[in-house]
Amino acid sequence: MEWDKIWSINKSILDPVTPRYTTIGKENAAHLTIENGPEAIEGRSVFLHAKKEDLGSKVVFYGRNILLEGDDAKTMVEGEKITLMQWGNCTISKITKDAEGKIHITGKIDEADKDFKKTKKVTWLLNDPNTIMEIEIKEYAHLITKPKIEADDDPAEVFNKNSQSTEIAYAEGCVR
Repeated sequence: MEWDKIWSINKSILDPVTPRYTTIGKENAAHLTIENGPEAIEGRSVFLHAKKEDLGSKVVFYGRNILLEGDDAKTMVEGEKITLMQWGNCTISKITKDAEGKIHITGKIDEADKDFKKTKKVTWLLNDPNTIMEIEIKEYAHLITKPKIEADDDPAEVFNKNSQSTEIAYAEGCVR
């Protein structure tokens, strides 16, 4: 059996029963200031899985200063409307980079705008040390570098010697 089929089987078993939590990579995190966001931090209850309400709920914290994945931020342009997952549509008004190359974005949220069809969907976290925590994420790549091993393949060239990577990330505090 090929590895992509094994991954597909695993996904079909795990996806329907796995709660959803948000993490943002620390090293490349971008900052988004929501100009019209709540002055005081507020928490709202949301389901752990949009399609499986029986998995329970968690609190998502909202405020003016949030973190985005740097790779998502790199693709954004001024004037673009994006969707902040579990919040609403946000129009980007300004994008800058600081001396260290970190991306800083300014935008306005419009929770009444429910047209999510043609927008970039972006996960985010409130940038608040009281509601997020740092975690270590270990990611595992394929152990075998090709879909199917043949009898004449050299094992040294087929097996991935660097199949594990580690990253420090911010996570919502409820993962504790």
